[in-house]
Amino acid sequence: TTTAPGVAAVQPSFFATDFVDGVSTPVCTPADFNAAVGDTTMSCSFTTSSNVTVTREFHVHVDERPAPKAPEYYTVATDPTGYGDSQTASVNFISLVAPTGTVTYQIDNGPLQTVAISSGRPRAILASGPITTGVHTISWTYGGDYSYLPASGSFIIEGPSHPDLTI
Repeated sequence: TTTAPGVAAVQPSFFATDFVDGVSTPVCTPADFNAAVGDTTMSCSFTTSSNVTVTREFHVHVDERPAPKAPEYYTVATDPTGYGDSQTASVNFISLVAPTGTVTYQIDNGPLQTVAISSGRPRAILASGPITTGVHTISWTYGGDYSYLPASGSFIIEGPSHPDLTI
């Protein structure tokens, strides 16, 4: 039994040693292990070069779950190079464990829109494409998850003005 006091996300790692094959990494279930408080059983298997499969079970115990923390983030609004050019506004999260879920946003008190946080590089793209002329406020809210508290903010993005035409 492995005890991990005060750990919200336990990511145990196992290896297997075989005299012929050396060290290998077994396949474990559950593969993505997010431990809630209490006991969980993991099963790990690996197959040797002799085609023999070995399976073992492990018991993981988490004593307590710490309180979620506020996510760290920064916002980005790209500048257009000219009228009608595409602009992107995003909320980018900085963390070892990526936040999950969605971000709800609103541009200038318009309709609420919801986007998923992308995995890999955790971010939510709130607007992409040509932005209308003028200064716009983007307000956003992240709902939180197992590891992170809800967060919200707002920032400004400016759409370029129409070009002056002379005839």
